[in-house]
Amino acid sequence: MVARVDAQVDPPRPGVFAKRVGHAPEQLPDRQVAVLGHQGSGVQPRHVQRAIQLKVELHRVNVRAAGVVAGLKSTGARDLALVVNDGPTFDSASVFTSNRCKANPVLWSQEVVKDGVVKAVVLNSGGANCYTGPEGFQTTHAVAEQVAARVGIGAIDVVVCSTGLIGLANDRQSLLDGVDAAAEQLAGDGGPAAAEAIMTTDSVSKQVVVEGAG
Repeated sequence: MVARVDAQVDPPRPGVFAKRVGHAPEQLPDRQVAVLGHQGSGVQPRHVQRAIQLKVELHRVNVRAAGVVAGLKSTGARDLALVVNDGPTFDSASVFTSNRCKANPVLWSQEVVKDGVVKAVVLNSGGANCYTGPEGFQTTHAVAEQVAARVGIGAIDVVVCSTGLIGLANDRQSLLDGVDAAAEQLAGDGGPAAAEAIMTTDSVSKQVVVEGAG
């Protein structure tokens, strides 16, 4: 539901963090672009082959990530990712689905990004938390609060993304426990695990980085 999330860095300013949605890396010259996530409908850059992907590359970006097993997938595979921007800047820009039916994480995240500041993104596969009513929104809010408490930021700076089947209520405690586990494992080289945690029907995880002159 939430479209591609990119971290964009000018080499002289390694702390810059921004979400750039709907732009192919070749349209961003003189930049290093680290793709943090793609999750949604209607936005599919040329280099994205599937509709729901997480791509993480943390090279020279002040970002930590982790991917863990929260128990949402029956396969026992990783299903929760946490990506944290350690600053010093937290600028962001976002694009969301235009569908009138928005999942609870979309409704939450649209409020988060209004001030242009994002400090963390938590993503789960195994259930989209869509058509789950007020209880589903409360779960989204609780997950954001858990991330905020573990990372030391405000919940209003935490984007929440969920992907998977529509209509399933994700187990709240499993998500909260997953956040705790992911917070313990955050690392600069956590990108591959985070990429694996957002997989749905993908046969392999996907990562990419594009570097430009400068």
